[in-house]
Amino acid sequence: MHYIGCGHPDVLSSLVFVRTAPELEEGSLVSSLALFTVTRCGDSEARIDLVHTRFDPMQDRDAIIADVCRAIPDGTPLLVRQRYHEYLPDFSGELQAALPLLDNGRLACALPGTTLLPLCSSDEEIYASGEAAGLDMPGPDSTPRKCNRRAPLETMALWSIYVRGFCKEREARELIAAFGAWYLLERVKPIPSR
Repeated sequence: MHYIGCGHPDVLSSLVFVRTAPELEEGSLVSSLALFTVTRCGDSEARIDLVHTRFDPMQDRDAIIADVCRAIPDGTPLLVRQRYHEYLPDFSGELQAALPLLDNGRLACALPGTTLLPLCSSDEEIYASGEAAGLDMPGPDSTPRKCNRRAPLETMALWSIYVRGFCKEREARELIAAFGAWYLLERVKPIPSR
């Protein structure tokens, strides 16, 4: 990737929705989401937070959007995945009004003070970015349990695409190293007992 020059903001969140089917298909429901937030602490350190939530298939999408919006720090730029099919032709008039409001459009309406940063990425690009960042990405033949946990991996991979594409090489290297250390610690954490 090339360096575009804007660097990493002091706080940056990345959000991925996982659905039961592609968003434009009838009956597609949000099954889980992950919100990944990186807060810069000085030149070479970062604080990282990950929220992963699974949903009942019957939970209302507007309620899901409202809940996740409360978790996004005010004014934080938000990376969202823009799938290629979401670039619809430039309709006008009644036809445009009849189109459904997609997840990213609902987020934009619910977060008027937040800058949405849509990154157009295919499943293959997300997978490759995750693998390059050291994530154990689920493939098409993965177990259902591993696929159910893909929202956090995809949101971290989306952030990695941003870092590698928009940060200078040194900044990207430092952020990826901080992320790698955090991810390793997260993987070895004991499961809390009740």
